[in-house]
Amino acid sequence: MSGLFKINKLIYSLILVGFISMAVNSISIANEFDDYENYATPAEQQYVVMPEITGGWFAATDCFPDNGNGDTIGMYETRGRMLVANDNFIYLQKNYGSGAGSGSWNPGDPHGVPGENLPGGHDNWIIVAEVTPGVGNPPGEGDMDPSFLHISPDGTMIALGMGYAQPMLVFPISMLDPDNPPLLNSGTGGNTPASGVTLFPWGATPIDGVQYYEAEWVPDPDTSLSTLSDGTLDPSASTNNTHLAINTDRGWDGNNWEGDGSQIEILDITDASNRPVIIINNIGYSPSYSASADLTIDNYGNLITGQGYDYNNPIPGPGSETGQIKIFAADEWMDAYNGSPGSPSPIEYDHTTNIIAENILSAAAMGVDKYNNLHVGGGDVVSGMIGESGFAAVIHADALLDGLDDLGPLDESDPLIYKELQPDTNADDSATFAVYNPWAEGIVILWNPKNYSGTGYGPYDGWYEGVQPIATSYYTENSPDTDGDGWNDGSDNAYLTANFGQEDTDGDGWANAADADFNNDGTVGLPDYSIFRRAYGTSNSNIDMNGDGGVGLPDYSIFRRNYGKSAPFY
Repeated sequence: MSGLFKINKLIYSLILVGFISMAVNSISIANEFDDYENYATPAEQQYVVMPEITGGWFAATDCFPDNGNGDTIGMYETRGRMLVANDNFIYLQKNYGSGAGSGSWNPGDPHGVPGENLPGGHDNWIIVAEVTPGVGNPPGEGDMDPSFLHISPDGTMIALGMGYAQPMLVFPISMLDPDNPPLLNSGTGGNTPASGVTLFPWGATPIDGVQYYEAEWVPDPDTSLSTLSDGTLDPSASTNNTHLAINTDRGWDGNNWEGDGSQIEILDITDASNRPVIIINNIGYSPSYSASADLTIDNYGNLITGQGYDYNNPIPGPGSETGQIKIFAADEWMDAYNGSPGSPSPIEYDHTTNIIAENILSAAAMGVDKYNNLHVGGGDVVSGMIGESGFAAVIHADALLDGLDDLGPLDESDPLIYKELQPDTNADDSATFAVYNPWAEGIVILWNPKNYSGTGYGPYDGWYEGVQPIATSYYTENSPDTDGDGWNDGSDNAYLTANFGQEDTDGDGWANAADADFNNDGTVGLPDYSIFRRAYGTSNSNIDMNGDGGVGLPDYSIFRRNYGKSAPFY
């Protein structure tokens, strides 16, 4: 065990466990794990309606961090906003709340069929960039089917895996523009990058290019970890914003759904001529091996990955490695980055050591919250025999410590260490996607509220064109609610103005309580005052800013406070 790992592990343990005089063991130390609870009724969910899937299968999503540097995309400050990639577009979230639309919908409403444009969908999403798809799978589909979209820890760069057989793009957020969305790549196969975009082509081997199932930003393995005073990674450090870890199965065969074992590769994204280096290989057993899984880096630089699907033994139980999750200490995976794309020196996966969990979904959509609790998404998208679907799992940070100590996989029946969050009351989603919003301090679970029965897809909700995913957020007691109205900032359509009802009667995306721009020209001025005067004494719901059913003196007071302001209105 190297000195770096010993120091890293010591700091990690002290922060999670705390002072012994405060508790008997680490489980009793509050880290907000217990706050992640299912809602008593679906109507209690704080949710956002996502853009309708108009091409491909998936809507790749991430949330901007709270980096405190005031970065903006157009007039929108980035912190906490969601970014979504689907079809040929990248969308920016207009407002944090449930979105525009005067209609009503809640997660408990009956399921339907694709194509029903739910209230609060497209109107709350702004196109900020376009892409040119590659050849696709199958070739000629003409749209992006994104594998991942990940924002760098400092919030300034974006990595976009456009989909199977398509290139990967890395670009600064300064390129995103809601008024004039740029085309990020062009040409045959989408392999010509726009100025400012770093493009990595798809390749059969590491020396040819990238292949990916998922990826994550990781610390530069050639340098010491850049950390804050509490031992956690410093998101603003340049060395934590220059490399990606990629989980791929280069031998995967879509015809027989098998491969030669997935692996982890590290890519330096600072130069388009760079190619990935294998650091972990043989994830799975011969002859059929395992499907790729997600991967993530915890708050202390340890790498977490696993196996999405054990083709040799797919049904969870003794001997199966479907949904296995394993942790690699920071110095272990960083030391493996000592070869070249053409001649790497990877470490073996080792199927028996440092296991965090067994049989957890498809080991997809992994990440950690600010307390180092691990979330896991994915689901039963390959075989109806597994039954791991319709929820996302949350695993206590102590289980990561246990994994580093090689104490064996967690016990799913122990509520102190493992719990399931299931936003769909029908519990029939083929897969759920989960991502952490560090500004809002909540786990966001994306799921599909629509039933779809297609040949070969099974009797559950799948992700297809026409579907509008729902993003339900799960918060903790420490998650911010700045205006104190019971809606956490990440789900509040006026997070600086108390509005218990979240009214947005004109459907422009801005809550009535903060929106005095009645003519929707972006600024509150004399034309809006004229509209207000004409509506005074009426029951005009669009001018009723306090939601009491009429336009009167309280609304005039609110209007005066907002006079002269420009969008966005919070």
